[in-house]
Amino acid sequence: MALIKSYEFPGSGFEVENAYHMIRDVVIEKVYDTAQSKFRAKVNLEIFSSKEARDEGKSPIGHTPLAGGDLPTSFDLDLSLSENIVKQAYNHLKSTNYYKDAEEV
Repeated sequence: MALIKSYEFPGSGFEVENAYHMIRDVVIEKVYDTAQSKFRAKVNLEIFSSKEARDEGKSPIGHTPLAGGDLPTSFDLDLSLSENIVKQAYNHLKSTNYYKDAEEV
């Protein structure tokens, strides 16, 4: 599973069309507040020039946090859903302005 979207090297104006944005990991931490405790997930992504580049073991061209970007990569995990954590993470990313038009593959 991944998201296909153009990626611009921060501050360069150089853009890679149809880059392959893939979740590397999801870090989960328990957050305590006065009402109830909850779990917060932070998504870390690697961005490759293409799926083929990733499959060939090439290095990523980018990663989160995106330099100069405003991509919210943290969200409250919903343990009541039947979706696994990675699927929840991709759904969260697709709800952001940055990834709303990305193609899920």
